[in-house]
Amino acid sequence: MEENKSLTLLYETGFRLSQTLDVGQVYAVLYDLLKQAMECDELIISAYDNKTQKLTCEYYRSRDEEIDPDRLPQLSITVDSTGAQSKVIRSGKSMIIPNYHLFMRNSEPKANFDTGHLSIEGKEFVVDDLNNRSAILVPIRLEGEVVGVVQIFSYRFNAYSERDFRLAEGITNQVAVARNNASLYQRAQQELMHRRKLQQELEAQQAVLEQRVVERTESLAQALSVRDEFLANMSREIRSPLTAIQGLSELLQFNVSGENDEKQGRYAKLIYQNSLHLMQMLNDILDMSRVASGEMTVHKEWVSMDSLCRACLLYTEGRAIEKNIKVVFTQHTELDRIYVDPPRTKQLLNYVLNNAVKFTPHGQSIGFEVAVSNDLQWVEFIIWDQGVGIAKSDQETLFQPFQHMPTGFQEENGKEGMGLGLVLTKRLLELQGGKIEFRSQPDLGTLVAISLPLNMDAKDDGHGHTTLLTPAQTGMLHDMKTRMRNVRILLADSDEATTELLGYYLEIFNVEPIVVRSTRDARLALRNEEFHMMILDIFIQGDVEKLLHDIRGTRKLYKLPIIATYSVQSDINEEMIRSYKINDLLKKPYQFSEIISKIRKYLS
Repeated sequence: MEENKSLTLLYETGFRLSQTLDVGQVYAVLYDLLKQAMECDELIISAYDNKTQKLTCEYYRSRDEEIDPDRLPQLSITVDSTGAQSKVIRSGKSMIIPNYHLFMRNSEPKANFDTGHLSIEGKEFVVDDLNNRSAILVPIRLEGEVVGVVQIFSYRFNAYSERDFRLAEGITNQVAVARNNASLYQRAQQELMHRRKLQQELEAQQAVLEQRVVERTESLAQALSVRDEFLANMSREIRSPLTAIQGLSELLQFNVSGENDEKQGRYAKLIYQNSLHLMQMLNDILDMSRVASGEMTVHKEWVSMDSLCRACLLYTEGRAIEKNIKVVFTQHTELDRIYVDPPRTKQLLNYVLNNAVKFTPHGQSIGFEVAVSNDLQWVEFIIWDQGVGIAKSDQETLFQPFQHMPTGFQEENGKEGMGLGLVLTKRLLELQGGKIEFRSQPDLGTLVAISLPLNMDAKDDGHGHTTLLTPAQTGMLHDMKTRMRNVRILLADSDEATTELLGYYLEIFNVEPIVVRSTRDARLALRNEEFHMMILDIFIQGDVEKLLHDIRGTRKLYKLPIIATYSVQSDINEEMIRSYKINDLLKKPYQFSEIISKIRKYLS
């Protein structure tokens, strides 16, 4: 009968403990079940930390009054401690004490909660007095390790039987599991709350960062707007007068206003060369800005290899003659065309060729070679010189913006630039999928290998930029004057300085162009007069695309030669160029010989 009651109580213990994941409720259920099964006047449950060897009270119930366990101090369990809890913890075995008073007289009292008088918060609090006369102590085990002690007290001597002892052990074993589950759950809840708090803090920080990003983005957008406005103003305000200086000084070299003496010719040449240098610096700054902001784009098309190389050679030879430098050109391939961005490719090749001339002493040689790589994947432009060379320690900074060679090196070899040439060369190459290799040794010279993808399967759908060579000056002026007699040219451009300079060029050949400032005025002029050619700024005020559509849709204007002009920093509408059959492109600032060559081509 007693055994059945014990089994029933153990079953009820398991059932009730499974209904809660709160440690306090687990202890309350334990107290309630013990009261049903045996005498339980006081119940103390303590946790034991094996690392610190300290006991901490977690639950204290006395005479149906639950006492705050935090009011009881932690107690240390030492090797020589003789208290009941110490023995249970060290042995890992339960203990039944029929006469608690007798046991305490034979034990060291200081290691237990259950002895003497404690003064807590100014109040005399009796943890144990003559009331506690018998006890059962059961260790709380978890995975074979003692993690706590359950103390059951009765106010009567010899209150507990062997059955009570075994039942207390059975109930405590179930409590140990429930206590562990509840502790794990509470830790999980605390961890979850901690993570939620961290998540909230993270979200708050993220919101702050997002707001900062918005503010920085707005600030950056404003700064970029200011930068773009500044560059646009600089380009317009500096380029226009510089273009006029460059153009007029070039005209003076052609002796268009009468023969110049030697000194005047030297002055005109010096003005022209310095204006070219300033224009190049301005273009480098603007190009670098566009590359850095991602606004620089490339427009690839098929271009004649011979035309590209000859244009670069002509540019180089003009500068090499001044220093009596021989330019050696070698073509190791019969490749007749290449799929690249023509103006950008010419620009980067000219940068490197110009450096070769600049840093090569008088009377030496430079080389320009073209080949196809062994794997047939790259077309290679190799430029070498017999210059002073560059030390390896200085080569590391060559492709960084605004870096120069040592001061003495620059002073010996001409004007110092902005330190952007090679940087732009590398960026322009990368935009086209190319690469650059640099080798140099002091007093021996430098070799630069520029590689561009061969792209032999690329579709030939681009507008063909004809790379024209500057004709020999001898006989050119006389020939042009003859050809351009009674020629009428419509010049459509909003820039007064540009049209005035072009007017000076054409005036040499007794041609007075009709100048219009908008697409509306251009349409009226074409309707009322006849022209042999039109030079059109594709960024003129008005709807350029509609104007071109109307021109090509009119029978008498369908074959009118049109040369479109554009700024070197402007993005060209390639689709519009192809659609409306623009005959040629002319880049600003104008070169006198280039303009005359293009006009000569289409009026022949």
